[in-house]
Amino acid sequence: MSIKGIALHELIWEQRFEELSNQIFPDSAIAHCDTCGTAFVVLLTHYRDGRNGEYVGELERRITEDCRGGLHSLTEIRLEVDP
Repeated sequence: MSIKGIALHELIWEQRFEELSNQIFPDSAIAHCDTCGTAFVVLLTHYRDGRNGEYVGELERRITEDCRGGLHSLTEIRLEVDP
């Protein structure tokens, strides 16, 4: 399985981005929780991959599932798929 994207909660994304800077993430997007609107920065491993929209959608689904009254227990969500 390979990592296709990582969603980072708006409160920790700057710190984690620095920690992840040794990895290459050529594309990014913003994902929002459908329940509370909290933003997550999504780092994508492939630039202009035709499936990036699908990956962001899956991360948004996981973010929304994690929401408990506007609180998120997950601050980092990794999306791994079979190559």
